[in-house]
Amino acid sequence: MKFSLITGTLGRTEELLRLLESLAAQTEKDFEFFIVDQNTELDLAPLIQPYQSILTIHHIKTSQRGLSRARNLVLPQAQGEIIAFPDDDCWYPEKLLEQISRWFEAHPEADGLLTRLVDLADPEGTDFLGRLRREATQDGAPKAMRSLCDNERFTPPNSNVIFFRSRLVRSIGPFNESIGPGASSFLPGGEDIDYIIRAYNLNSHIYYEPFFEVYHPKDPLQFDSKFVGYERSWGYVCSSAGVCGFWIGFLRPLLALLGGHLITWVKLGIEGNYGKSKYIVLHNFFSIQGYLLGRFSKYWDSTKH
Repeated sequence: MKFSLITGTLGRTEELLRLLESLAAQTEKDFEFFIVDQNTELDLAPLIQPYQSILTIHHIKTSQRGLSRARNLVLPQAQGEIIAFPDDDCWYPEKLLEQISRWFEAHPEADGLLTRLVDLADPEGTDFLGRLRREATQDGAPKAMRSLCDNERFTPPNSNVIFFRSRLVRSIGPFNESIGPGASSFLPGGEDIDYIIRAYNLNSHIYYEPFFEVYHPKDPLQFDSKFVGYERSWGYVCSSAGVCGFWIGFLRPLLALLGGHLITWVKLGIEGNYGKSKYIVLHNFFSIQGYLLGRFSKYWDSTKH
């Protein structure tokens, strides 16, 4: 079963090298790797060249910026039956593609698979939401994912963990180029969540398998413009997720700000954990802001047609 792996890269060398090394070590060899190079000054050719003889690499240079644009540029060229979107700073365990290939062969009804995203620096090996999610498959069966609510409960909605059949990718269409890294300083994230929401809206058969893992470093929490933009982006894309998105992106954060997390804030304050307390407040506030922005922008667009 052939894979197409699509990576947009800008300003990274050591991280991209780590990804290349992990791909060279894969026990499953039937894949092509698209590197969409958005650098203008950094020359990646010497870094990529040693791997050209052992991997099928398509190195594409582009002056366009934006992660969604990078992916959309090469999606029509992808020949794999399974398509994935690893970031340039993630990496794969050596048996990952082999395991996923076998999984899809055993589940012909599946349109897509989501895995755990793990920060290996965490001594407990927890995922990005801070706790183990293997309870999702205690009965040994993969968890069916039907909405963003399932996605949020069991695995971070992140492009690194997406493995979709090409038939689903063709049905979803291109990534939204108006949001995501490099596209907007106001909405610098959310393109991957938007993509998954659109897959759910097609009534696709998507599953979560927490025993498959993708590795990715977790950035330290900083209350900067990037943080604000990502939280806002989360609310914005939730505005397209129906009742589930209304709950996650608007109503639940609103109830939290109105007092639902009061006890938690007091407890964290007593413990001196002001950073987490601040995170809870700002996450909820900017999620609501993004949700309202999404809803009003959609209403405005509808009035113009």
